[in-house]
Amino acid sequence: MRLRTRLTVVVAAAVGIAVVSVACIAWFATRARLVDEVDTSLRSRTQRYVDASARSARRGAPPPVPGPAAAGLFGDPDTYFQRLDDSGRPRGRTGLVLPVDAREVEVAAAPGTAQVRDVTVDGIQLRMYTAAVPEGGAIQVARDLGELDAAMRGLAVVLIVTSLLGVAGAALVGRLIARRSLRPIDDLTGAAEEVARSQNLAVPIPVARADDEVGRLAASFNAMLGALAASREQQQHLVSDASHELRTPLTSLRTAIELLQRGTSLPEAERRELLDHAVSELDELTHLVTELVELATDARSEPGAIQDVRLDLLVREVAGRVERRSGRAVTVDAQPCVVVGRAALLERAVGNLLDNAAKWSPPGAPVDVTVAGGTVAVSDHGPGVPPDERARVFERFARGRGSQDVPGSGLGLAIVAKVAAEHGGRAWIEESASGGARAVLALPAVRIEAGAGAFFDDSSDLVGVALKGPDEASG
Repeated sequence: MRLRTRLTVVVAAAVGIAVVSVACIAWFATRARLVDEVDTSLRSRTQRYVDASARSARRGAPPPVPGPAAAGLFGDPDTYFQRLDDSGRPRGRTGLVLPVDAREVEVAAAPGTAQVRDVTVDGIQLRMYTAAVPEGGAIQVARDLGELDAAMRGLAVVLIVTSLLGVAGAALVGRLIARRSLRPIDDLTGAAEEVARSQNLAVPIPVARADDEVGRLAASFNAMLGALAASREQQQHLVSDASHELRTPLTSLRTAIELLQRGTSLPEAERRELLDHAVSELDELTHLVTELVELATDARSEPGAIQDVRLDLLVREVAGRVERRSGRAVTVDAQPCVVVGRAALLERAVGNLLDNAAKWSPPGAPVDVTVAGGTVAVSDHGPGVPPDERARVFERFARGRGSQDVPGSGLGLAIVAKVAAEHGGRAWIEESASGGARAVLALPAVRIEAGAGAFFDDSSDLVGVALKGPDEASG
């Protein structure tokens, strides 16, 4: 069932329930009111008989008995009377024989009592009122309810027709409201289908009313289209840049292999040089492909859960690996601090910062690292980065001036910026105290109080951080 039809049915059902409820309440309230008026009329006629009986008693005459002799008192054409003695036996009547059961006998034997009920006599529905009279016995007064029932049947017909018309009108109005209310959704659906058909992400969906739910939905859809367009553009740029960067090592490899194929009589030294060159280009190509995959991978698909990570311990571990691999001294000045993130991604970012510093520092010069408050700062003793290039070095395949003779793909710092953004931080380059470059990775930190320690699980020395008291602190 379509949403428009469901809304119409819901509106019609809600109005129908309300109309039927009101109609039923009106019918029963009207009937109760009319019956109450009949009871008032019966009590009035009973009181008239009681007054006439009291006047007869003052004159010493017997109480009037319903019948032709008292036509003036009991001559109402729509009312039936019947006199009962003390034992409940009829003594006179007008018209129909009214029923007498134990209830009427009790009223006749108990002065000052009365009771009313509905009875049926010869197929006629009557409202009968029985009241005790002062001189003993009781008087029964009954009135035909045919007129009342006819009026109620007519009212029922009117209410049923009104209810049906109300439900039909509600269904029609609900249909019109649903059509008008869902028209923006139809427009949004059509625009989304057009985007899916044409693959054109640059055409936004018009937002007529930005303050309602449909307007917010359209605005969210436009934001999604913008994100998709930006992602597609970044993907196209990445592919274009990657194809350009991959072409150089592939061409060099091809040249080396072709020389090796043709040069059967090459001297062993030249042959070894070509092989070393090919292996170097393969290493560069492998590193480039790895970094391309890293840039193209969504952080949400990375293995490892988001958790508390001891950043100072992570930096010390990565610094040790870089020091062993490069043979260059790495000095670390780290204060205990905790960040929330993925340890594997943070290791890659810190490793790229250290590799970049080691690459630019002159031989024998150390790499200095400081860690404090969620910030990792890596300083080298190289030529530094000009101020006008400091923002650009974090772009993909960005290579600064004088970097042509330095190995690298230009993706290391781009990965650092990507990891920083995914962890709610940022990265930048500034001048170090020695005049070189100081690369900074700043992440939101979880403060560690004085005397706090960390406990370590079986999977990593860098995660599972907890704050303990001074007596429980452990390194």
